[in-house]
Amino acid sequence: MIDRIIQAAEKYKMFSDAKHVTVALSGGADSMALLYALHGLKNQYGFQLAAAHVNHCLRGLESDSDEKFVRQVCEGLGVTLFVKRIEVEKLLQKGESIETAARRLRYEFLDKVSPQIIATAHTASDNLETVLFNAARGTGIKGLCGIPPIRDRIIRPLCFCTRSMVESYCKENQIAFCNDSTNADIKYSRNKIRHKVIPVLKEINPNVETGIVKMSTMLRQDSEYLESVADKEYKKISVLGGLDLEGLNLLHISVKNRVIMQYYRDTVGTSPDRFHIDSIEKICSDKIGKTGLALDFYAFVDGKRLIIEREDNNKEDRVFYERVLCENPEDTDCEFLSFKLIDKDSFCNFKNVNKKLFNYVVDYDKIIGTVIIRNRSSGDKINLLKRNGTKTLKKLFIDSKIDVNQRDSIVVLADENGVFFVDGFGIDKRVAVDEYTKRFLIIYSNGQ
Repeated sequence: MIDRIIQAAEKYKMFSDAKHVTVALSGGADSMALLYALHGLKNQYGFQLAAAHVNHCLRGLESDSDEKFVRQVCEGLGVTLFVKRIEVEKLLQKGESIETAARRLRYEFLDKVSPQIIATAHTASDNLETVLFNAARGTGIKGLCGIPPIRDRIIRPLCFCTRSMVESYCKENQIAFCNDSTNADIKYSRNKIRHKVIPVLKEINPNVETGIVKMSTMLRQDSEYLESVADKEYKKISVLGGLDLEGLNLLHISVKNRVIMQYYRDTVGTSPDRFHIDSIEKICSDKIGKTGLALDFYAFVDGKRLIIEREDNNKEDRVFYERVLCENPEDTDCEFLSFKLIDKDSFCNFKNVNKKLFNYVVDYDKIIGTVIIRNRSSGDKINLLKRNGTKTLKKLFIDSKIDVNQRDSIVVLADENGVFFVDGFGIDKRVAVDEYTKRFLIIYSNGQ
């Protein structure tokens, strides 16, 4: 089993930059095997090890017993353990199952307590169950890709290990673990697949887990390529307020649906189901119509655009703002922002006096084409100076806890390459000043 973990770690570079790894520790065989394995590998890869346990309070004394057990194990190993008790049934969101809520709350806790990498104990057997479950519901390529070995800062070192390998490892190394009584209850679909379907598949191919891992890997490569194509097309056909309908309808259906999915996620904030994607695709192909979506959103076409927005009884009072930055920026008539264009000598004096405004200074010659001063638009993204990675404005505002009713009032600057300034947040790295900057555009917000 250890060889399989090392194989996965090397293939997906799981520990290449790891300084701290937190194991999601349920107390079951898989997570206990992972804890002990990483405890033995931490010096080899040079990371600190911790663990996190969530007591979902769903199994009464059994849940409490699991919590006590993992506390004792981690204390014995000298591993820091984070524990949280969550009464899942009291925190269900509208239309959410207990299993989905438990997963959501568990990952929220893991994300909070882990300073860097989160390791979960998903095995090749879990991947097989997931693929079969998705296939039974009529999934696309993404569902058949199963559980990814690595996603963002989550790694799955047991992705090449089967459940039988894990159990053998625990037995050989005398590793105790908890048994979740609900795992035997076949009223749950996944347990039915585990206990009824997979044994039949193993009669056909004893190494079925390995076969499905290979299939998932190949499909994941295809899916990643299609997603990259869709991302480029999404940027091309994004227009103010929606997507260019003509450009969208020219795309291959596989790319078209992925573009719609990406637009849906950026606008609604959740992943769509297949029914909604098919409904949106139909009104796009018909070039007319309207269809309801989740969370009071709806999609419609207005002849030239596909638009997704939330039902708004006060829509007629909503202000859409748009101005063009003048050739001499200081002449621009804008009630929200004012501008000053200065040379290098003047900037040196400015910098000494106005250090707090440095994030509001742009290399004027890095701007491409006409500058529009406007509200946010669907698909807007920015790679903020002094922050890591590109984010959609929607995600940026959500992470910054900007009220949904205030987001349209935040002014942005955009050139032909997209948004390069967001009021209250700063500038994009691509227009940042450097040692070669000759003209400095200073942006003043709210009288600064």
